[in-house]
Amino acid sequence: MQVIGSVETPDILVMAWRIIEGMNIAELSVKYASEQAFHMTVKLRSPYDEDDEIYESHDIDDAVILRHLGVMKMNGMPIFDGFYPLKL
Repeated sequence: MQVIGSVETPDILVMAWRIIEGMNIAELSVKYASEQAFHMTVKLRSPYDEDDEIYESHDIDDAVILRHLGVMKMNGMPIFDGFYPLKL
């Protein structure tokens, strides 16, 4: 998986694995201020009524993970769906 070498935070790698295992991306937010701050939060929801899991990073190198998420629309509404580690 090419993303392993790019991600800096172990929790973000766990997040990717949890998506591969079937967790759904319930919420994703990124806050960025040039030369000041970066903060990414991802909330995952289990399809099996388990507790939500929250993953956070303050390292901008972890933003590379975003290009590996599936992006689509359903009825015109945005959805991040799945993790595709070999997606270019």
